[in-house]
Amino acid sequence: MRRHQNLALAAQFGVAAIAAISVYSSDNATLLNFALIGFGLAGFWLLLGRRQRKHRSAGDQARRAVLLASGLNARFSAEQRLRIFDGFTAPIENKPMVREESYFASRAEPSYFRLAELIEESAYWTRDLQRASAQAMRLVLVAVALLMGFTLWHAMSSMSTDAQVSLARVLVAALVFLLSSDTVGTMIAHKNAADAIDDVLQRVESAAARGYTEPDLLLLLSDYNAVVEGAPVALPGIYQLRRGKLTRRWRAYLENKRLTELS
Repeated sequence: MRRHQNLALAAQFGVAAIAAISVYSSDNATLLNFALIGFGLAGFWLLLGRRQRKHRSAGDQARRAVLLASGLNARFSAEQRLRIFDGFTAPIENKPMVREESYFASRAEPSYFRLAELIEESAYWTRDLQRASAQAMRLVLVAVALLMGFTLWHAMSSMSTDAQVSLARVLVAALVFLLSSDTVGTMIAHKNAADAIDDVLQRVESAAARGYTEPDLLLLLSDYNAVVEGAPVALPGIYQLRRGKLTRRWRAYLENKRLTELS
């Protein structure tokens, strides 16, 4: 899914780049070729978006199944398992098998207590990745705004009128890319998702105080899944950059939690 996300962003950038480059050409044949390439990239972008949504839908269903199966020892029918497996189209041949223990730290027996631990750990990581994605996008937007401002100032002070017009068209193409990828909206969605997941983590603590009752945990599971499925995918590379630090922070959190319970 991340590969499709990266390719989709590259296709969007390619459309904007072609629009910017075409400003400097007045040859009809060249402009026609640019237009054909742009239409091809736009179609490729739409295809990738469709495939990305399909892969994400399969991943969301698998996450729900894992939380129920691992947390509550739920057993699904053969038809439901087949439906989940059929949703995955990525090849798994020659891929290393990963055990559940490699992803979750909880070693409790299947129960509502274990389900709460799984939700808490998953939410802890997801909140951080969403928050880091929002911060990264904010930095990119600020950098782009400063660059465009400096470019406009330089153009007004040193370029000819024709050069200023061409540069203005290039900047418009850059704005088209930012708007077509909904950069601002995605940044806000990352932040909102992080805030919503933070509320889920607080509700885990409340559920613990009430003894992990069934209605609380089932509602919490439903709400957490809804937040994750409505959130944008974390930016490429964010997980790799944050994995080591998050692992250390999570282990420290578990140790402090254990010491608090013992005291």
